[in-house]
Amino acid sequence: MVLLFVMPLSNPIAQTINPNIINQWQDSRYTVHHNGTVTDTQTGLMWKVCSEGQTWSESSGTPACSGSANTYTWKQALEIVNGYTFAGHSDWRVPNRNEIISLVATDRYDPSINSNIFPATPSNSFWSSSPDAGNSRSNNDRVRLVRGDSGS
Repeated sequence: MVLLFVMPLSNPIAQTINPNIINQWQDSRYTVHHNGTVTDTQTGLMWKVCSEGQTWSESSGTPACSGSANTYTWKQALEIVNGYTFAGHSDWRVPNRNEIISLVATDRYDPSINSNIFPATPSNSFWSSSPDAGNSRSNNDRVRLVRGDSGS
C-alpha cells in the first residue's frame, strides 16, 4: 500500500498554484466524457471525476462533485469495486502507486490535482492498491477509482 499525500489542508477554499513550476496537468490533457468520468490522454487511464462518497453532477458542461469523500481502510478500499458499476463500466479498481501519482499536479497544492477536471477533491491522502510494508493498512483514507491499463 502506498499513500498519496496531498498536502495538508491549510485553506479549505482556494487552491494555490506556483507559477514557477510548469503545469503538466492542463485541462487539455484530459478528455471529459460528461458522465462522471475523464480519460488522461497521457496515461490512457479513465478516472472517476469524484472521490468515492461524492456525487457527480454537471451543469452547463461544468463538472461538480458534491458531498464528502468517504474514508476507508485499505481492505475496504479494495473491496469497494466488488460488483461495482459506474458510467456503464464494471472494471473499476483502486489505482496502483504509479497511477495515482500520475494525478499529482506538482505546480499546485490544497489540493495537488487539476481541480477543474477533478472538482472538490479533498486535500487528504488517497489509497493505492500497491503494497507497502512501511504504512499501516488500517489508516482511513480516501479513494478515487480508475479503469484501464497504464502499462505500469
